[in-house]
Amino acid sequence: MSFLPCKFEEYISVETNRLVFLQKYLSDLGVKTTILQISDKKHLFVVFPESSYDERFPVKTVICHYDRVANSPGANDNSFANLVIADFAAKINEMALEGRICNIRICFTDGEELGDEGVFCQGAYGLANYFKKANIKSDEFFVFDACGRGD
Repeated sequence: MSFLPCKFEEYISVETNRLVFLQKYLSDLGVKTTILQISDKKHLFVVFPESSYDERFPVKTVICHYDRVANSPGANDNSFANLVIADFAAKINEMALEGRICNIRICFTDGEELGDEGVFCQGAYGLANYFKKANIKSDEFFVFDACGRGD
């Protein structure tokens, strides 16, 4: 019995383009996505039906970064969290398509593995500025920067 998410080994392969992989993985689960490019960072947003939101309730925003240190599998750098949250997105999407109000936003961020370049160059900094300009201020944010599992 494996406790690893489906396609985990493929996801941590050094050759895998993680953005393309996540887009396809989510698409195969019936989940729509869109890329929000801020500077040179490409953030992947899950697109749930508008009917799954109700302005009377706060939006819960789930964030986890998908990038990894260059030339590494990223096995211990959020890989596990990425696929678990992608599977979670599929469950939320099913509920939304059934007409349930979920008020959840999911974003896989880029540009968190920048080393010594500083916080102003990180993807989350640009994304936070975008949220501020879009007047997204009352969301409840849940940031998953969790270790995966190597071999």
